[in-house]
Amino acid sequence: MSNSNYNLSLTCKATCKGEVTDFTFDPYNDCTDIDGLKELAINEFDADEVNNGEEITADDIVVVITDYDNIPDNYANEKDVWEFAEAFAECDQDIDVVEAALYCGVSPRNIDEAYSGQFKSDEEFAEDMAEQIGAIDRDANWPMNCIDWEQAAKELMYDYSEHNGYYFRNI
Repeated sequence: MSNSNYNLSLTCKATCKGEVTDFTFDPYNDCTDIDGLKELAINEFDADEVNNGEEITADDIVVVITDYDNIPDNYANEKDVWEFAEAFAECDQDIDVVEAALYCGVSPRNIDEAYSGQFKSDEEFAEDMAEQIGAIDRDANWPMNCIDWEQAAKELMYDYSEHNGYYFRNI
């Protein structure tokens, strides 16, 4: 894990033969799928109290994630939460950037490399990119007031994706 912003702790309810327990877990460091979550739940139950001393298996456990704290709504389900947690843990970006990257189809391992910043419009993004690569002199009045930033942005966006103002290079 490399993201210093990473802090996900979810709550789940586990049921085993009529006994119920709540516990928290990290969907990246503690387990990476629902089967792993069931294994965590097994450790929460005392086999002597629940299963007459016999081993508890994953088939004996029902788990439901009850609190998706800090998980964006699109990933707040038992299928997608693992993908989001992996992407968030593996990059150095905030939650909003990770959500936008996944929406744009950026692979979790490429988020840091693909992320190009947050802008109010494609035109603002195009102007910033032109400035970054030294294509224009920011202090010059001309040709800055003559450049069709809408057209420049249209051409630039062939190589980039955007969601909620977050821009990513297509890798």
